[in-house]
Amino acid sequence: MSERGESTRGDEGPALMTRIGVELRRLRLERGLTQRELANRAGVVQQNLSLYERGESAPRLPTLEKLLDALDAEIVVLPRRRARETADLSVEVQADELLELIDRQVELALARRNRSA
Repeated sequence: MSERGESTRGDEGPALMTRIGVELRRLRLERGLTQRELANRAGVVQQNLSLYERGESAPRLPTLEKLLDALDAEIVVLPRRRARETADLSVEVQADELLELIDRQVELALARRNRSA
């Protein structure tokens, strides 16, 4: 966990972090934005955006929501079968992978709270 509360490699599945990063970069480039421009629009640190795009860190859900809002995109969760059939989604995340990501964020928050208590 970084000092800004973002997850680093090893905390979540690397495949999911890479998929999210690839999609963020693709959407940013499609809209003709630099990392700095997107970071400013979303209110995030540009260096963190770079880590997300490279799959070296995973944004927390509120951060991902800000980035997607700035890109005029959304997360769509589909059952596996339908996800494979749908190729035109902006960001596609399997339901179980998203739940794993959320569960891990909760575990990390509880561990942090227990350490400080």
